[in-house]
Amino acid sequence: MDFKKYLKRINVEEPLQADIYSLRKLQTNHLLNIPFENLDIHFNREIKLDNDEIFNKIINHNRGGFCYELNSLFFNLLQHLGFEAKMISARVHKADDVYGPDCDHLSIIVKLNQVEYLTDVGFGDFASEPLKISINEIQNDPNGDYKIEKLENDWLRVSKLKSMLWKADYIFELQQRHFHEFSEMCQFHQSSPDSHFTKKRICSKLTPTGRTSIVGSKLRIKDQNGLQLIPIKTNKEFHDVLLKYFSIVLPPSKAKSVS
Repeated sequence: MDFKKYLKRINVEEPLQADIYSLRKLQTNHLLNIPFENLDIHFNREIKLDNDEIFNKIINHNRGGFCYELNSLFFNLLQHLGFEAKMISARVHKADDVYGPDCDHLSIIVKLNQVEYLTDVGFGDFASEPLKISINEIQNDPNGDYKIEKLENDWLRVSKLKSMLWKADYIFELQQRHFHEFSEMCQFHQSSPDSHFTKKRICSKLTPTGRTSIVGSKLRIKDQNGLQLIPIKTNKEFHDVLLKYFSIVLPPSKAKSVS
């Protein structure tokens, strides 16, 4: 992998130290420059757990991806830069304290000076900086307040404060996992009608003032002025929006109708 090209893609300059300051910069800049998106699923293009293919897609072709792509790529960058990092399994919160299955989400833990940090660039609207794994401590992130709680059977839960209530994002474990262990769920999320990724096109990126997203047939622009919802009526408009807001160019031939 051409890690210099990767760093250029996220607007980070070397040299970098394996410390919390560099980790914060890497995570934030990653989120500002590489979108969370599921477009290949809606263009009938298989997503494989292959490091070279993921690098080529996201770095060489200016794309984004979902957790198995984004966090695995970021994990490789962190290891290259000398960080002590490991992949972990997480289970995404659905509703009423129901969570997805094992390997529903791929996240990362980085250890610095015996302190562990939850580091995630593949969950969409999530913390913009690493979260220290400190039980019940409220952590003030630029994207909101978060806390990590301990549950039964060594599971940990990360939640965000929304409208004065703590809303769970996902539960996770500290056990190190290997990339191939996520293959089954990666296939499920891109093929099953029960996966939310097969239901709507998603492309979302952090901005300096909020977040810009395509969700289904709407463009959502959230900034200091509030939330704008702009309908996307045709496939041409969809591709125009992708280019304007995400610098993504996709061939229209395999596109399904906007949904």
